[in-house]
Amino acid sequence: MALLDRARSSTPAVLSAGASWLPQRRRLAIIAGLLAAAMTWLIVMALVAVGWAMSPQGTTGFTDVVGVASAAWFLANGGRITIDGITLGVVPLGFWVIATWITARGWARIRQSSPRSVSTDARDYLAGYGAFIVLAGLLTMLGHARPDPSAFLVSWLVPSLALCIDLARHPDELDRNSLLVRVWQATPAWARDAVRPATHALAGMSILALLTVALAVVVHWSTVSQIADSVAPGAMGSLILILIQLAYVPTLALWALSFVAGPGFQVATEGSITLAGSHPGLLPMVPVLGAIPVDAIYPPVAWVAVLLPVGVGVLMGRTALRGSSGDTTWRHQFGTLCAAAGLAAGAVGAICLIASGPAGSGRLASVGPSPAPMVGALAVELALGGLLWWAYERYVRATRSRTEAE
Repeated sequence: MALLDRARSSTPAVLSAGASWLPQRRRLAIIAGLLAAAMTWLIVMALVAVGWAMSPQGTTGFTDVVGVASAAWFLANGGRITIDGITLGVVPLGFWVIATWITARGWARIRQSSPRSVSTDARDYLAGYGAFIVLAGLLTMLGHARPDPSAFLVSWLVPSLALCIDLARHPDELDRNSLLVRVWQATPAWARDAVRPATHALAGMSILALLTVALAVVVHWSTVSQIADSVAPGAMGSLILILIQLAYVPTLALWALSFVAGPGFQVATEGSITLAGSHPGLLPMVPVLGAIPVDAIYPPVAWVAVLLPVGVGVLMGRTALRGSSGDTTWRHQFGTLCAAAGLAAGAVGAICLIASGPAGSGRLASVGPSPAPMVGALAVELALGGLLWWAYERYVRATRSRTEAE
């Protein structure tokens, strides 16, 4: 980390020598945004380069590797890519999270050291990140993989989300007269109060989904290990395969969340994995996909699993009511709970929309959960859990308190 920090601090000074026509602070913000994107690109490049070094190279040169790595970078940032007519759009959300964290760290350095307004620094930081998006698009021309035109826009979500998260954690950094502050102040109080419980609901759903994936891997470990032995990629190949699968664990967690919520997901066309039964179809030879249940019809009692998201909604309701003052009306509390459920479910739906897509042609043309049913199910389940806690606080606990007082 110390070496990385020295690289971050020294590189802007070197690059800025050729850009003296720009004001220094603007130069630093632009270069910081460009470097944040470049660091995430280097991670993808390292994985692709190791894979290239281990494989029979044939006519594939290093320039092709750079092109493929640049296209893979777009995929890791949420975009779709096409390789030899085959479209890939299932996003490794693990890398997406890492890229967001790296970008947020780079932005935090600029925000803390710059005397300029946050909006000005954000504009220049995003401009630097955008410059690297263009550069990465040009580099894809060295290989045979191409990003979808929409990938150039979707890649902006990483720096945009990083800035939003950082500014949400440090709202005092914003200018009181800025548009964001004015919009926030004009937002109804019940809607503002929904943000905190919505983040708690997202955290709860993330834990629930990851635990579901871990449980599925443990239960089906024999199948997972059997597929891994069949693939037999060698020592370094196994390491790369493990890293890639780890990058997709949050994506699998999204599938698991849709499963326990009710709508389920699909991997192969005309296949489905829901609480009613598992009909996965013919799956690719990827070890972690061995954790997907085999073909079976589940008993109706399996639908009890939907109580897990409802339980997350109960925790969301507890957070919402604990953060509200005692003089808030029931309409305010009701609106806060419903808004929190909508925000959390909508955020999951947005991630689902980014992460799901084709993993090839034919039977892999649509992989992952469908966003609309998933959002609807989660919104209802979270709202139900939150309202259950609201009813408990309003009637059961209040009645008990009055009885004890008498």
